[in-house]
Amino acid sequence: MLIRINHIICLSAIVLLSLGSCSTEKDAALNVGYHNMTARYNGYFNARVIIEQSLEDYRASANEDYTKILPLDLYPSKEDIPGIQEQYEDAYERCEKVIFRHSMPNPNITKNKNIENCRWIDDNWFVIGQIHYTRQDYFKAEEIFKFIQDSPLYVDQERVHEARIWLAKTYIAKGDFPEAKRYLSMVEIDMKSAESKSGKGKEKETKRQKEKRKKQEKKDKKNGVKKPVPFPKKLKDEYELAMAEFHIAKKEYKKAIEHLELAIDLTKKRKVKARYQFVLAQLYQEQGNGDMAATNFQNVVKSPAPYEMRFQAQINKALSATTGGEVLKKELRKMLKDNKNLEYQDQIYYALAEIAMKEGNIDEAKTNYSKSAFSSVKNDRQKGVSYLALGDIHFEEKDYLSAQKYYDSCVQVLPEEYETYEQIAAKAEGLSGLVENYETYVYEDSVQRKAQLPEKELEKFLEKTLKQIKEEEERKKLEDQQRLLAQQNRIKNAGGNTGSGSKWYFYNQKVSSSGFNDFRSNWGQRLMEDNWRRANKTSYSTDDGGDFDDSDSIAVENDSLTVDVLRAGLPLTPELMDSSQNKVMNSLYMLGIIYKETLKEEAEAIKYFEKVVNRGIEHKKVLPALYQLYLIHKKKGSALAEGYKTKILRDYSDSEIAQIIEDPDYLERKREKEAADLNEYSEALEHYRYRRYNNVLAKCNAVITKDSTNQYINKYYLLKAFAIGKTSPGNKTAISGPLQELYNKSPDSEEGIQAKIYLDLLAKGLSIVKPDTTNTPQASPYLYDEALAHYFILVFPNDAGNINSTQFKLGNFNKEFFRSARLKVDNSLMGSANTMLIVRKFGNQEQANKYLTSFKSNSAKTSIGNMANDFEHFIINATNFKVMFDKQDLKGYQEFYLEKY
Repeated sequence: MLIRINHIICLSAIVLLSLGSCSTEKDAALNVGYHNMTARYNGYFNARVIIEQSLEDYRASANEDYTKILPLDLYPSKEDIPGIQEQYEDAYERCEKVIFRHSMPNPNITKNKNIENCRWIDDNWFVIGQIHYTRQDYFKAEEIFKFIQDSPLYVDQERVHEARIWLAKTYIAKGDFPEAKRYLSMVEIDMKSAESKSGKGKEKETKRQKEKRKKQEKKDKKNGVKKPVPFPKKLKDEYELAMAEFHIAKKEYKKAIEHLELAIDLTKKRKVKARYQFVLAQLYQEQGNGDMAATNFQNVVKSPAPYEMRFQAQINKALSATTGGEVLKKELRKMLKDNKNLEYQDQIYYALAEIAMKEGNIDEAKTNYSKSAFSSVKNDRQKGVSYLALGDIHFEEKDYLSAQKYYDSCVQVLPEEYETYEQIAAKAEGLSGLVENYETYVYEDSVQRKAQLPEKELEKFLEKTLKQIKEEEERKKLEDQQRLLAQQNRIKNAGGNTGSGSKWYFYNQKVSSSGFNDFRSNWGQRLMEDNWRRANKTSYSTDDGGDFDDSDSIAVENDSLTVDVLRAGLPLTPELMDSSQNKVMNSLYMLGIIYKETLKEEAEAIKYFEKVVNRGIEHKKVLPALYQLYLIHKKKGSALAEGYKTKILRDYSDSEIAQIIEDPDYLERKREKEAADLNEYSEALEHYRYRRYNNVLAKCNAVITKDSTNQYINKYYLLKAFAIGKTSPGNKTAISGPLQELYNKSPDSEEGIQAKIYLDLLAKGLSIVKPDTTNTPQASPYLYDEALAHYFILVFPNDAGNINSTQFKLGNFNKEFFRSARLKVDNSLMGSANTMLIVRKFGNQEQANKYLTSFKSNSAKTSIGNMANDFEHFIINATNFKVMFDKQDLKGYQEFYLEKY
């Protein structure tokens, strides 16, 4: 609520007004007194009240992220600034009016003003700077604070020192640490100077010295000479906080702790001190000093801080402490019973799990991590972190199947800005192939065994399975109802599937890892498929038709499920059995590869590769499985390697793998040949692009007749047909020749299939390429080089009005958005119809692109209006600019720009 000036002040103001004291050009005591009083209360004081009240309201309702180091002072985010805009505009206008009306003398009347008789003007300027800072308009904040610091009008005011501190804070917010350090160093020098002058040991001033000093001060005042005021002690806490903020921003936590501890000692308000202590505890956490972190969190618990901060301090104390586990667990369990903590139970269970991990009680930790994930209602981050912990435990236990489920669940709920999100997602993705292939193998192996049962035994099994399914479904429905009731309106984390496919019904539970039971206790019975919660599922190919495909199953409602439906999911025909065997072999091989290459578990890899070999089926994966076994045993120095080598050379002597074993240099020579093939084919394509068709035909004929092992030979056939089509469009027979040869030799290849399509078109009298009747084009005079200096060009039609206005706006845009880049705007004629506005220069293309993006943004419209839509614009490197300008070739460059940029 705004301050009301008391009755005496009002009467004084009336008296002063009646005496005509409103003039700002007279420095009489009455004039100065009136303007000082009005500037203080109408502007500075009331503006401060408005700002403090709006910040207090914002902070009371703000949701802070306690998983990150809290800011020392909480200010609105960009998204929240509109909510306080009205109050800040009010405060801003009050200060602005005071400066305009009460500055003495008025700068609009008095030229070359060198004195300020109203002592509250600098304070109003300072509040305006704070308003800009709080609204994250750091460029304007910097301008105001610099004005206060540099103006000779305020050299004798304490605000100069405070402005320097806030300048440093502004540079910290902008990420300009060298400038921030420069101003903080200036403050430090002033502070130490003041301390030395007022410190012990200073000689007492003699009477004569005192008289001399006063005489000089009187003389200075008469002559308008101002001397800097010493650094005031009351600003020492602000300096220490700014230093702490500086080091936190640079992640120099040890130095930040030193300054923050000094600031805390200087802070009087208990609520404010509690916030600083919370941040201090977080810094100790980052330093790995759990005991000091716990001590400071305990200080917050005992403080008058907001409840959520005290709760978070209690949780973090438990997470940080290295001793007193039983006492901490007792406190946490007590917190579980408090109704105020219902929505925080996930964090409490997580803290209990962390204590259990420190104590080495893995089973208890698993239980509490699971409870944490299950009880998490609105805190997706906490749910994700709990899943992550469960995933890590199972991964360490080498229970990779369960680990993948938890990692996958983790990435579904964890915010993408989480510091290790990409690594977790990669881990889930990497393990997804393991789960997918394992479940394919288990399922297909199970249904194969069921399909081989005698008819009567199979019928009996299917009837029993159907009964179990229906009973399980009823049990799940009842369990879900009870869970929903118990959780009231919590998010439903578990539920039965209404569309389970027959694939699930034959899943062999005995083969499944026990870790799945933990998973199902949290998530309920679910279709055994990878990424079961994700809309965009990941796939992990098992190669050549061996993908795990849910379409193979029959998805039906359980109410309509019958024995016949279950039977339809079994491979009861030779074709279905062959398909099932193919999936098994592919999955087993991929499991071996994943264990060997991704998980580095060679013992497990051997087990799955041996399953491929020992299954007794002729399959394309047997040879690579034998080779993998050979490599593993050779690496281990095992005698078994020789046996696998002998088998490969005997049974697969014509294979490439046999050649690799016999010739150690085979792969290197093959890679060299492939690189040469690629280079030659690229050259042929380049000839085609530049319409050098005779060169194309010569190269195609040479490869087709002399290099049958060329990996691009099929593409050469197609390229030959296209070149003939360009030069002899009417000769359908000549065009068909290479296409027919290609189709005859490789009908199932990608190129062979395409050749058949072209042959059909030719048979219908249609053309496959457009004939080329143009001359060979000249190479472009422009070069694409990202590393060169770049310019921004705006094309201004000469009949579009006043170019000076446009150039002025562009200059203002540069000052507002790219002040530090020191850009220049020039203009130059381009032909008779246009003038170019040239913004230069940018170090490389990336910098120019940033400018281009900003130029097109909505925020730029305040400076340049609709310029981005009204005028053509582009970026150009310095070399190309010279070419374009010399040739006056705007159209030519624009064509190049559209192609390259």
